[in-house]
Amino acid sequence: MSKAAPTTTEEFATKSDLQLVRGDLISLEDRLDKRFDTFEKRLDKRFEKMDLRFEKVDLRLEKVEVRFDETMQILSDFANGVNKRFDDQDKEFVKLHAKTDQMLERLDRHDEELRKLNEKYDHLISTIDDFVGRINRYDMEHIAQTHKMAHLERWIEQIAKKTGTKLT
Repeated sequence: MSKAAPTTTEEFATKSDLQLVRGDLISLEDRLDKRFDTFEKRLDKRFEKMDLRFEKVDLRLEKVEVRFDETMQILSDFANGVNKRFDDQDKEFVKLHAKTDQMLERLDRHDEELRKLNEKYDHLISTIDDFVGRINRYDMEHIAQTHKMAHLERWIEQIAKKTGTKLT
C-alpha cells in the first residue's frame, strides 16, 4: 500500500542519510562498471575468437573458391576438348557422307553397267544356244548322211559283187 506524504521534517532523510545512499549508489555504480567492464572484456574476447574463426572460415572459403575455380577451369577445358572432338567427328562424318555419296553413285553406275552386261550376256547365251542348236542339227544331219552313205556303200558293194564289177 502506498504511504501518505510525510508531514514532519523527521520523516525526511537527513543529509548524512543522503550521503550514505549517495555513497552506496556510487559503490553500486563502481561495481556495475567493473562487472560491465568484465562482461565487455569477455564479450570482446568472444568476438575476437569469433573474428578469428570467421577469418579461418574465410581462408578456407577462399581455398575452396580457388579449388572451385580450378575445377571449373578443368571442366571448361574438358568440355572444350570434348566439343573440339565432336566438331572433328562432325567434319569426319561430313567427309564420310560425301565419300558414301560418291560410292553410291559409283555403285549405281556399276549396277547400270552390270545390267547392260547381263543383257549382253543373255544375248550372247541366246546366240550360243542358237549356234549349239544348229551344230546339233548339223551333227544329226551329218550322222544321218554318214549312216546313209555307209548304207549306200554297202548296197554298191553288194551290187558290184553281184555284177562282178571291181570297185577302186
